Amino acid sequence: MLKKLKYPWSVISVITTESIGQEEAIFEFFIAEKPFEVDFTPAFFYETNISLSPDNYAQFMIKMFDLWVSKKNPPFDIRFFRDVLYILGYYNTEKDQIICELAGMCHRNISILTNGDVYSCECLNAKPSNKIGNILSETFIKIVQSESFVRLSQITNTYCKDCLSCEVFFVCKAGCYNRRLPNENEKSRLDFYCDARKKIIHHIIDWIENSSTKTLQPLEVQNMNYRRQLTEPLIFNR
Repeated sequence: MLKKLKYPWSVISVITTESIGQEEAIFEFFIAEKPFEVDFTPAFFYETNISLSPDNYAQFMIKMFDLWVSKKNPPFDIRFFRDVLYILGYYNTEKDQIICELAGMCHRNISILTNGDVYSCECLNAKPSNKIGNILSETFIKIVQSESFVRLSQITNTYCKDCLSCEVFFVCKAGCYNRRLPNENEKSRLDFYCDARKKIIHHIIDWIENSSTKTLQPLEVQNMNYRRQLTEPLIFNR
């Protein structure tokens, strides 16, 4: 239906251990399906065997980035790469809004479960203690003005010292809060994929510095107000 209507549909693709080594096949699959945007996210669940290892995450994303930039006009966006490139000042065009953890405001992606429970992000609904209200018994305005929401908003913007002194913090913004949830009586910790994210971001920076021409072109959506403003533009100084 979305294809018929030529609506710019997007995909969240979960990277698992089985994805490693299949980057080209996955890339070709999405070329055939023609989504507007793909967001690759690692399988993660609180340090269990389900979680993709940091090394495998870095390997997959670096390979996927190389495949993506090998196309002069990429057939679809990969959100993480596009956002990083915008933050680094790669494009001279109007900047899109950066969302989720790269914006440093992951507490604004409201998630409502079928039972009415409300969380400040869909990634946080695995822990009932992260619930900020219930839409069946409270108004939405009351929920986002609640002490629970304000407290969680402050916590998500509290970073450990290692993050604040990191050379890529201005890009990474400490990563996903779900993957750096503090243990009981512990301060906020590093994202589970901290080292992997550093490798990926440095790989992108190296590509920018070694790229003789800007080959990527921003994707356009005809007749739709799809482009949005970046609230806090950050420029990478070469």
